[in-house]
Amino acid sequence: NSWAYFPCTVMYRFGPQGLLTPEEIADVVAYLLDPESDFNTKPAVGSK
Repeated sequence: NSWAYFPCTVMYRFGPQGLLTPEEIADVVAYLLDPESDFNTKPAVGSK
């Protein structure tokens, strides 16, 4: 629980707060790390 070490950060603790299940967190991480996902293949908004 990183909230114990950094209580003032703005990033939500989806797991400890019960917003996402461990499986959902694993799915999000897999999506972000997948080199073929839209997240990694489409240009960022505003980039050329």
